[in-house]
This record gives sequence, C-alpha cells and structure tokens, in this order.
Amino acid sequence: MKPPYNWPGSKGAPGMAQAIVSQIPPHQFYLSPFAGFDSVAQSIRPAERRLFIDLHPDPVEYWNTQPNAKAYQRDAIQYLTAAAWSTWSPGKPPHAPFIFIDPPFHPETCDAPYTHTLTADQHKELLAIVAPMKAPAIICGYRCKDYDRALKRWRAVNLEYQSRRGRRVETIWLNYPPPAKLHDPRYIGRNKRERERRRRRERTVINTLTRLPPLERQAMLDKIYEAFPPQ
Repeated sequence: MKPPYNWPGSKGAPGMAQAIVSQIPPHQFYLSPFAGFDSVAQSIRPAERRLFIDLHPDPVEYWNTQPNAKAYQRDAIQYLTAAAWSTWSPGKPPHAPFIFIDPPFHPETCDAPYTHTLTADQHKELLAIVAPMKAPAIICGYRCKDYDRALKRWRAVNLEYQSRRGRRVETIWLNYPPPAKLHDPRYIGRNKRERERRRRRERTVINTLTRLPPLERQAMLDKIYEAFPPQ
C-alpha cells in the first residue's frame, strides 16, 4: 500500500520533513504515537526498531509492512500513559529512543479534516504527559497558549511551508539542544540551494579520493579518520 502524502497534518510539504530530520539525534528506537503515514519516518534512515501507534487502520496496516517496524491500532494518549514515557530515564529500556509526536492540530489553531481529532482538554492531557519527558522528543503544532505554556522549557523551531491556503508557519518543540550529531545528515542545509552546494562538495571529495591509487587513498582516509574519529 502506497502512503497518501495528502494525509491531514502530513509533513509532506516540500522540504518540511527534511527540515525535521535535520533536527533528530542518533537513536536506535523510533516511536511515532500519532503516526498517520509519518512523512518524517518516510524520509529518515530507519532506526533499528520502530513503533507506530494510530487509531486509523490504514497506517497500521502500512507500517506493519515496513522494515524494522511494528504498528498497533491504539489511542496515543492511552499508550503514552500506559508505557510511562513521562518517567523514562537513561538506562531504562528501550535504549536510545527518539519520540516524534505529531498530534492532530489544536482546535484553536486549525480545522484540518482529521478522522480522529483531539479536544483542547485532550491536548492538555497530552502535554501533561509530554512536557516532563526525558527521552529526546519532538512535538509538532501551531503556536497557541496551551503549547507555549506547557513547553516553555523546550526549544521551539518555526518551519515555513507552502499550503493550499498560502504560506504557513508550523512549530516543532524539542526537549534537547541542537544536536552535535544527526541520525541522518543527508538533508542539512537551510534550503535547497545550500543542500545542492553541499552535495557538490561531497561529489568533489569523492571524485578526488576515487582518482587516487588505492594505497594513497587508504593513507588519506586514515588521516581523515584520525582527524575526525567516528563518535
């Protein structure tokens, strides 16, 4: 089954999922509790384990056919509560998690045609679970008092995109500082021009190394790893 990228609230607008991927640190376990067809998960290199939660059967069916993925038809707030994610801390399983939370928009900010919506009180319930999380997490939405109040200690990044209604600005809130290393660095760059410039530099370096004799290439790579050891 091919995922429909016009899924309500999808991060499928040009460059949007890629901008979010460029904020995600390395992880081994990826959790998407309001999965839909999760354009971010479609764009990022798959983690070793991925868990998708959604009330709609179609995304659940889709994700259960994907690599390293399990999906369940459940209520996201009930799942997050039962799984005690608000009390997770390093050293507890799962190891190296990342949580991408993309709930239906707050009713004060958008009237997207979701099959399953959240009331303002349900958003407050969700925020009460999310705000104290220690696991690296991103939550998406439009700015509103409930989110700004609950996530005032989180870092906020605004993402501009083109919708059918014109230019819109959606916000992602992150509970960690800008990462020094990314899970998937393929999309770094503030815009398409910067990303293309970086890809040209990559091709230049690769072509230079390819033209070297094998032993000289090995020596050069050893120097590179010595100067920039893998973390």
